[in-house]
Amino acid sequence: MTPMDGAHASYVFLLDDAGGIHPLPHGLYVALARGEASASEFAGQRMRVADWYVRLADGVPADVVNETYLPIHFEGDGRPAPGGPPETAGRGAWLPTQAERARMREIVFGSGPESE
Repeated sequence: MTPMDGAHASYVFLLDDAGGIHPLPHGLYVALARGEASASEFAGQRMRVADWYVRLADGVPADVVNETYLPIHFEGDGRPAPGGPPETAGRGAWLPTQAERARMREIVFGSGPESE
């Protein structure tokens, strides 16, 4: 979680092809995007990035304001491939399954009720 303006935070996840959800610290996400870091645990994998912009209420996640999903491919050394992976499916293929979405909501909001 990274505070944006005191009222919002960004939550980033990597979604693998087996339905795994990997929360990604915002600092690592930025370093990967800048080519300043690698993630060897994801080397050679094709994944999807899920970036949720979340409104906070008294410092606690309240609701998702915006969602962005993009494909990503990690080279053998764990660095994102320049230009991303070759297109193999339409944008709909990048979206999370209901199970993946439920797990991300649980990570962000906990097991209690949350708003849509």
